[in-house]
Amino acid sequence: MLFRLLLRTVQKRKKRVALTGLSVLMGAALLAALLTVTSGVSERVSRELREYGANLTIVPDRAGGAGYIEERDLLKLKRIFWRHNVVGFAPFLSMQAKVGNERVTLVGTWFSRQARLPEGKVVTVGVYDLFPWWKVQGRKITSDADRLSVLVGKELASKLQVSPGSSLRVAYGGMTRTLGVAGILSAGGPEDQRIIADIGVVQEMTGLAGKAEGGKVSAMVVPKSKLPESIRGKEPSRMTPKEYETWYCTPTIEAISTQIKEVVPGAGVKVVRQVAEAEGKLLDKIELLISMIIAVTLVSSTVGVMASMSAAAIERRREIALSKAIGASDGQVALQFFVEAGIIGFIAGLAGFALGIILAEFVGRSVFNVAVPTNPLIFIVTLALSLGMALSGSVLPVRNAARVDPAIALRGE
Repeated sequence: MLFRLLLRTVQKRKKRVALTGLSVLMGAALLAALLTVTSGVSERVSRELREYGANLTIVPDRAGGAGYIEERDLLKLKRIFWRHNVVGFAPFLSMQAKVGNERVTLVGTWFSRQARLPEGKVVTVGVYDLFPWWKVQGRKITSDADRLSVLVGKELASKLQVSPGSSLRVAYGGMTRTLGVAGILSAGGPEDQRIIADIGVVQEMTGLAGKAEGGKVSAMVVPKSKLPESIRGKEPSRMTPKEYETWYCTPTIEAISTQIKEVVPGAGVKVVRQVAEAEGKLLDKIELLISMIIAVTLVSSTVGVMASMSAAAIERRREIALSKAIGASDGQVALQFFVEAGIIGFIAGLAGFALGIILAEFVGRSVFNVAVPTNPLIFIVTLALSLGMALSGSVLPVRNAARVDPAIALRGE
């Protein structure tokens, strides 16, 4: 009997049912798209933020009396717990040399170096991952075999009057090396006044085989707000084992710093606060913005359902009155409305999820240039929220419908 009444209601009031369904569908589509994009491209956003440069600096632990770190120890960064969040790193060793009568700074680093992950995969790391904005006129140095080639900063190149293909005679402590200019570097920083070389060349000329002054690391991190509030401002030494495990297994800048110190002997880690804090604040703001949009979407769709269901309740006053006159209780009247709203919410939620996935895929490819994976959990959440919007928006209209006085309504008052 109930479903017969519902079918009759749909047949007689197609526009009202369509409007209610449309309100839920649009809300469900936007929710599904936002949730899918947020979950699917969060890593991509973090990688985009890494283009601001290194957010960690490895330095020798002066307290331990060490003036240098071992260059090879940096490869151990690909063995820490959050190794896949470490997207780039390289050592640095500098010296003051002479090219003709000009005093220059020669900086040794990795242009390209192979690092093996514990699972056996080999990845390439080097200075280009740290500074993706570097522009090279000429040829980039991409092989360890090209160890006698250098990049010359554009300002220094102008002063020395060199160009790609030129050669430089670099003198240091009675030792001279002839280095080929592979390209002219434009970095927009102090590198424009320096020569960037393979670290092996600088180590050889300074007699510091295998040593580095330090290193820079670019790591994808999450803001502290991702930690439970109880441990957010707590020192690791004061945490319980359970709290420490939670802290250690969350990729905050502090946790990754601790893991780096564990694998690089005699090293300290400094956080580049301006970069790390700016990233954290930006990620928090993005999440807040998305949360606000979701909240507005939920409220708007619920209000749309409420308006449509209220109009439907007014149109059906005589029908409701007649039902109550022949013995229907307030609960039975309410049940009819809620079942109708639930069915509309369920169907609209399914359609909205499908539309939201299409929208999320479009946004992912056009804005972030990545394919957005479909998360089954988002399907459940979208469907639950769709039902919630449909039922919540029906509460007030159902309440008013249940209060209809049959005698008054049937008289037409």
